[in-house]
Amino acid sequence: MMRRSGVKSLLVFFAHRQLFVAAGLSVAKILETFSVVKQPDVPDISRFTFLLFDNGASSGGVNVTLTPLEFRPDDGEHDDPGSAFAIDMSRRISVSKYKAPKPVIATKAFREDGEQITSFEQLRPSTDGVDGNTLPRRVYLVADGLEFVWPFISVGYNQTISLKVVQPAAGEGAPAVVLESMSMRPRVFRVHGLFTAEEADALVQHTLALKGARGLQASTVGSGQDKDGNDLAHVDPGRTSHNAWDADSPIAREMIDRSFKVTTVEKDHRKIDGLQIVRYMDGQGYNTHPDFFSPGDESSGFNFLPYTGGSNRFATLFMYLNDVVEGGYTVFP
Repeated sequence: MMRRSGVKSLLVFFAHRQLFVAAGLSVAKILETFSVVKQPDVPDISRFTFLLFDNGASSGGVNVTLTPLEFRPDDGEHDDPGSAFAIDMSRRISVSKYKAPKPVIATKAFREDGEQITSFEQLRPSTDGVDGNTLPRRVYLVADGLEFVWPFISVGYNQTISLKVVQPAAGEGAPAVVLESMSMRPRVFRVHGLFTAEEADALVQHTLALKGARGLQASTVGSGQDKDGNDLAHVDPGRTSHNAWDADSPIAREMIDRSFKVTTVEKDHRKIDGLQIVRYMDGQGYNTHPDFFSPGDESSGFNFLPYTGGSNRFATLFMYLNDVVEGGYTVFP
């Protein structure tokens, strides 16, 4: 990606690279079909029909109809809530996991609005269709050890996130947080309602007040140390901004907390890079670069390959903190 100073909005770039999209009817087409079906005023609550997908998929969904008796409660054998349902649904579709032997078994299931499914009632059709018509829930199966990936539906599609997942930054009564689909490859969303202009201004002022080693410094590229203990981070002409890191201030902690919630990743201090605040002056930028670390780069002594016990970046969230008269953009080539 390539960055320039930007306007006040938020983009989420999913660097998750373990997606397999099955062929089949697209989600957009399925929703179009169901949106014109008027349900009875008193629906039959004895069974719910939903669309079942692999994690992050936009096509290849299958219709599933269940009764309450067919929704198996957890038996205590797995740590993830709702795992019994996810395991049962793994028999209905092919679940993907990079380099894992088939069949892959899911241990988590999520609705289209980000709620992890733990009860039969969560499968009840939504009322978000045209003119109040009901829509079948979309359910996504997540293999053990993986994270839920928000599906791309179509350019401009808006997905409202459940208030049980993340609350709007403007407080009670404000519109729910919304994910707007921007790009399929790479997976890019614009997030509406995740932070306020007042919070953006407060973060800028706090950053400008930082002094010494915690204050704004020339941005670097590279990370870690080589085998001789030398720092691999260095100033590079391809990156001309200044940045500071903040993981401790109240506003930074709140932003980090919301970031975990909107990506549905369980908060864990080992997964936190910290909040990086970057200042671009006129003419400054960051040339094309990946935000994930190459698994083959072993010079830092860190294992960046998640499937061998290492870790890497799953998602990047950009929060544009101020408006500019001209320019300011992020490009995903």
